[in-house]
Amino acid sequence: EQESFVGNSINQINEYGFEAGGPVVRDRLWFWGAFGTNDIRNRTGGDFFEDVQNDDTVLENSAFKLNWQIVEPNSFVASWNNGDKKKFGRDAGPTRPQPTTWNQRGPTAIYKFEDTHILNSAFFLTGNYSKVDGGFSLSCLACQAAGSLADAPETLWDANGVWQNSFQDGRSSRPSDEWKLSGSYFFNTGASSSHELKFGARLRQFDAQSPFHWPGRDVFHVDQALVGTEPFGMVVAHRGETPLITQSYSSAWVQDTLTFGKWTINAGLRYDLQDGSNEPFEIPGNPAFPDLLPALSFDGNDGGFDWQSITPRLGVTYALGEERKTLLRASFSQFADQLS
Repeated sequence: EQESFVGNSINQINEYGFEAGGPVVRDRLWFWGAFGTNDIRNRTGGDFFEDVQNDDTVLENSAFKLNWQIVEPNSFVASWNNGDKKKFGRDAGPTRPQPTTWNQRGPTAIYKFEDTHILNSAFFLTGNYSKVDGGFSLSCLACQAAGSLADAPETLWDANGVWQNSFQDGRSSRPSDEWKLSGSYFFNTGASSSHELKFGARLRQFDAQSPFHWPGRDVFHVDQALVGTEPFGMVVAHRGETPLITQSYSSAWVQDTLTFGKWTINAGLRYDLQDGSNEPFEIPGNPAFPDLLPALSFDGNDGGFDWQSITPRLGVTYALGEERKTLLRASFSQFADQLS
C-alpha cells in the first residue's frame, strides 16, 4: 500500500519593499527611509489529506536615517531600525497539531542618536545613546480562539506523545540602553614623534523577564500511558511568573598610537565592571493547587558578586628598508567575555 506522507515544503514566497532618500536642506540635512517584507508560507510534513499544517512567516523590516550638519564643526546622526518576525503556526508538526502551535511576534526596534563635535584640528568627541527594544511573544492558537488564556482548554499530552487542546503561552521582554562617550586627541612629542590618543567610556543596562503560563489553571495533563503501566494520569502545575533580572556593564578605555621613524607602537588598557541583580517580585499561587504551590514573595538581591577585568592591547609595527615595502608586525591582546 502506497503511503501518502509528504515532507515539509515551501508553498509560496513573496518579497516587496521600497526605499527613498536625499537632501532635505542642501549641505545641512539628509533623510533616508526603507521598508521591506518577506512573506514565506510553508507546509509541514504529514499525511497529505489529514496532517499537513501551515507554518507561515512574515518578516517586516523598516529603517530610517537622518544626518544633520548643525554647525560646521558639529554633526548629528539619528537612526531607527525595526525588525518584526511574525510567525503563524510556529512548531507545527506531528506532535503539535494546529491548535497547539504558536503565533509569534518579535518586533525589535533599535534607536540610535550620535553627535560628533570637532573642538579643533587635534581634538574631537563623539557621544551617543542607543536603545534596543527587544523581545518576543508566543501566543497559542487555542488561546486566541478562546479569547483569553484563562478560557482556553487545558493542555493534554496524550499517550502517543502528541500535545492536544492548547499549549503554553507567554512573552519575553529584553530591552537594553547604552550611553557612550569617546574621543581622539592628536599631538606630537619632539620633532619626529606623533601620537593619536583614543579614549572612551560606556554604560549599558539590560533587563530580562519571561513570564509563560499554561491555559486554564496554569496546569497541563499527562496521559497515563506516558508515565508507566499503572492506571493513573498526572497533572503538572506551574507558577509562570518570572523575576525581573537587571544587568549593568560599565567600561572605560584608553589607547595611544605612537609613530616615530619606522616604528608604530599601540598600547592601551580597557577596564570592565559587570554585575547583575534580581529585582523584588511577587508570584501568585497556582489557581488549581494554591496549598501545594502558594504565592511567593522575594525581596530581591544584588546577585552577590561583580566581575571586574583589566585587559591590555599591545602592538608593534616596523617598516623594513628605505622604501618601507615590508612590514613586520606583532601584537598581544586580551578580551573579557560578557556576563550572560
